Amino acid sequence: MYEDRKLSNWLETVRQVLLAEGFKNTMLQVVKPGQVFGLVKRMDPVWEMHIRGFEGEVLESEIEVSRDYFEHLDDRFRREATNELVDTESLTQ
Repeated sequence: MYEDRKLSNWLETVRQVLLAEGFKNTMLQVVKPGQVFGLVKRMDPVWEMHIRGFEGEVLESEIEVSRDYFEHLDDRFRREATNELVDTESLTQ
């Protein structure tokens, strides 16, 4: 797993903000190479958002059907979610 990997200050700050926003640690995920954390948040009864942090201060996010549904295993019920993760308006202020 990735629990023993050291996070950069930036990634640790991002992780703490996401946890404060209601994201939870999850053990039930495929850990990708270079991944240092993985968080999930239920958006509504059907959909959840997953966010992974990687070495090199990279984030990856996706929205997919909840793990409560068999369709969770089907990629047709998953999509990339960078637009939901980044509020581009705040980057220009």
